[in-house]
Amino acid sequence: MLDIHFDGQQKDEEVVAMFHRSIWVYFKWIVAIIICLMFSIVVLILSNFHTPGLYIAGLLFFAVVYLIVRTWYIWSNNLFIVTNMRVIGLVQNSVFERQLKESYLDSICQVTAVVKGVMPNMFGYGQVLVQTEEVMILEGIETPFDAKHAIFMAIDQSKRANPNLKRD
Repeated sequence: MLDIHFDGQQKDEEVVAMFHRSIWVYFKWIVAIIICLMFSIVVLILSNFHTPGLYIAGLLFFAVVYLIVRTWYIWSNNLFIVTNMRVIGLVQNSVFERQLKESYLDSICQVTAVVKGVMPNMFGYGQVLVQTEEVMILEGIETPFDAKHAIFMAIDQSKRANPNLKRD
């Protein structure tokens, strides 16, 4: 069990595993950061460090700082938590949009891990689909097969600890 605590954690609920979205999901933002940074350096050099070039480079540098902070904030707030009672997906879609998805372990019918595409296969990230009454889709999870295994292990431990437990 991991020594992690979060808002809404129930009594006797312990974190079994925690996963982030892969940083490679944000590849286009990383490329945008690099391009803005390189462009600001080129503008500074071409303007010979004179006033108009300094203003443009300053704006581009501000854009770089904004993109770095935004990307880090969204990445750090995308969490996939497996506890001994439930599966929780905290999805930060943008700076001002967050979703909370959760399902109790005893209501899970099926868990599927999918790695599809060139980048996901190269860098080992993918989807985890948790089937209950509805499907909970968690996109871009690092090591999706490990996440699937963690869910099954938590379900197995939960059934062993409470063999007669049925949730309404």
